[in-house]
Amino acid sequence: AEADLVHEIEGPAPQDVAANRASAGSAGAEGESDVSALGGAEPPRSAPEPHRARRPLKTVILYRSKHHGNTKLLVDAIAAAYPDEVDTIDVAALGRNEYPDLSEYRLIGAASGIYYGGFDKDLKRVLDHALSAGDKVFGLMTYGGADKWNGRDLAAVAQVNMATVLTMHGCRGWDTWGPYRLIGGVGKGHPDADDIQGAVDFFSRLRDEYGEILEDEWQKRRRRLEFEAAHPAGGLMANIKRSVDKITGRGMKG
Repeated sequence: AEADLVHEIEGPAPQDVAANRASAGSAGAEGESDVSALGGAEPPRSAPEPHRARRPLKTVILYRSKHHGNTKLLVDAIAAAYPDEVDTIDVAALGRNEYPDLSEYRLIGAASGIYYGGFDKDLKRVLDHALSAGDKVFGLMTYGGADKWNGRDLAAVAQVNMATVLTMHGCRGWDTWGPYRLIGGVGKGHPDADDIQGAVDFFSRLRDEYGEILEDEWQKRRRRLEFEAAHPAGGLMANIKRSVDKITGRGMKG
């Protein structure tokens, strides 16, 4: 069912990139640096209207957006479209050893520019401490160069913590890193209104089509964890004793 979930989400939209796919051509990838160095302000971008939600899907998006704030534009647009169900956390505002509790969220977003071919290192560090077994994750990113297969580093962080990356979405962003600064950058004006709406539409499909499944899976996990907390197994020695009893038949009645 999980494989079908990934396939169905990614199929309809050309900008949606499969799990472990996202985007990032240039080394500076989100393409963000000091705007004043280029002698001009960033063009204004419009935000989409709030979306009328169906069944709420409690979601959090952890993000890191440097310099031009390309990725933050996408994150803010999704949060504005779903103000009652999407929370956002800027990992730059967290302390070095401060990690958020994500246990109440049915869906967890990881949003970043692509730097040197990968997600922001601070975002990955926070996710490595905050993700738990069974968490469902989606990726969101901006990039300056050509669209490439990326996201393997995010998938690896999720896998180590027994979480699952369902799908990813990316679009171009204004990139003035390195030599691009000399020509005024690439992707100037991006994310534009279409890019921003594309990110909102991506999230809308994910939560509208699969929100019920994600909610049901979260409820099942919650009940299992509550049962395990109320009925502790007794540790390693108790497990060994139960195994020995089962093998020797001493644990059988009558």
